[in-house]
This record gives sequence, structure tokens and C-alpha cells, in this order.
Amino acid sequence: MSMSFGFNIKGDEHNWNPGTMFFYNGAINKVQGVHNTEELKYMEICYNETHRRAIRTYYWDARVAPVYIRLFGTLQPGADDKELTKLLFQIQKLAEQYNEAYGNPKRYKAKVVTVVRKEPDRTSEVLGYTTIDTIYDVIDCTTACDWDWAKINFNGKTGWTAMGDILGNQYGERLK
Repeated sequence: MSMSFGFNIKGDEHNWNPGTMFFYNGAINKVQGVHNTEELKYMEICYNETHRRAIRTYYWDARVAPVYIRLFGTLQPGADDKELTKLLFQIQKLAEQYNEAYGNPKRYKAKVVTVVRKEPDRTSEVLGYTTIDTIYDVIDCTTACDWDWAKINFNGKTGWTAMGDILGNQYGERLK
């Protein structure tokens, strides 16, 4: 079954028409604008009846870890739509700027206590916990299990701790 969902992007300066609701149709890999609330209502009713579940709607804020940049960078919907392709290239540039600024820190200063694990996943062995306002040297970074992980030197060992999540929550400060 294909992935389809509704979405709205707030705070984006790149023509996503603030306030507009969009629909991503995974069956044909296309994004389309929803023109009014009546149209949205009928789309939701039809989707709910044909899929036996409610359609998910996401509200993304472009100013806080814009998850849609990663999502549409992978899906690349509407590759044959010139205007949408232009927007996707703008999103790709924003993603590159975001990764340049936040993607690969050299050091990490914990602002909340997080678990340090042997591997970057939710079930790996626990090595300990970060200490608030402690600066850790970052050896490597990865994104897994909806978190941005930093491989850090920790009590004579190397371990992984979450620096933030895909919803934009940051658990500390990423330092160059």
C-alpha cells in the first residue's frame, strides 16, 4: 500500500503558499494543493472510506528542523512538474545549508540528560548518561530511529547519544 498524507508548511519563504494544505499521493508520487476546506473535507471522507482509516495530516514548521526537506528529498514527487521541481531544488539547497550548519558538529554540549548507548539505536546497551552543560568531542554523526546521533568519547569508551529528533527538538548545542 502506498504512503499518502496531507501536509501544511509554515514559515517557508520558498513558495509553499502559507496556509495552503497539500496532499501527497504516494500511488503516483505527486503533490497537489487542496484548494479549499470543502475539497479537503471530501478528500478526507473518500480516503477514510476507501482505506478504512483516517488520512494523516502533518503540520511542519520550516524554521525548526524541516523534516519535509528530508522526506521530499527522498521521495522526489512530481519530477515532471517544472514548478514543483524548482521548489524541490530550493528545498535541497535548504537541506544542504541546514546540514552545513548543524549536520556534523565537532563538539556537542548537552542541555538535557540523554542516554549514551553502545550503538545508535533505541535498544542498544546503555553505557551511561550525558551530563548537562558538559561538552563532548564528536567522532561521527548519523540519523537513525528518528534521532540525530553523535558518537562521543564517554568515560573512556565511545558511545552514541541523541542530539535531537526529526521533529526539531534539540537536546543540546552542536558546536563547530
